Amino acid sequence: MKILHHRATRHFIALFVGCRCGARFLHRLDRPVVACLKCGHVDDLGRIFDKLRAAREAERQRAPRAAKAARRARIRAA
Repeated sequence: MKILHHRATRHFIALFVGCRCGARFLHRLDRPVVACLKCGHVDDLGRIFDKLRAAREAERQRAPRAAKAARRARIRAA
C-alpha cells in the first residue's frame, strides 16, 4: 500500500491510500492498521511510513549522484 495524499480535517488527519490491487480509499491516521475492502490486504501503518521514509532517503542519496553523472557526460561530450 502507498500513501497518495493526506489532508487535515476538523477532527482527524485523512490519508488517501492506494492498494496494490488498484483500489483507492481514505484512512484515518489515528488507526494503526490499514485494510483494503476490495482485496482484503492488511498492512500496518507504521510499516507504510517506514517504506516511505526509506524511499525518500534513497531518492535523496540518488539525486546528487545523477547530477554528477550528467555533469561528467557534458564535460566528456565537449
